[in-house]
Amino acid sequence: MALTGDMIRDLYAEQAKPGAVLVRIEAEGLPEPFLATNWPDGLQAGDDFYPYVPFKMDWPGSGEGEPSREAKLEIHASGEAVEQIRLATGGQPMAQIARVRTAAPDHIERALKNAIIKSAEVSGGTIKIPITGRDYETEPAVAARYTISRTPGLF
Repeated sequence: MALTGDMIRDLYAEQAKPGAVLVRIEAEGLPEPFLATNWPDGLQAGDDFYPYVPFKMDWPGSGEGEPSREAKLEIHASGEAVEQIRLATGGQPMAQIARVRTAAPDHIERALKNAIIKSAEVSGGTIKIPITGRDYETEPAVAARYTISRTPGLF
């Protein structure tokens, strides 16, 4: 998903207008979704208000020696956040993470939708959550035979 021109202008303006990250985690056992933003005043996006919770978000990608890397979310371990993590039992917890402009929080610039949360570790004042996007290791292979006459670029 490419950033809009407005977002790029905001980021590189003389008086930069930083964006915000919105986190929504849903799981069985939670009476309502866990909502958080890294914007100090909190943000209203659609019908939901995202309260300020200090966290660090590392987006997924790839790098040297890593064909794919999970996203990582580290949340400041307040008592309420820890309690919600403990309530999220059973089923498969899912995360919706969006990068937005604070001037237009309803317009998503970058997103991880229906990301899978496999675990959450509470340690040393933080909750560490690895977030996995689509798992390509479980995708079936294409049922085709590759030959040099049909696909010369592969050889």
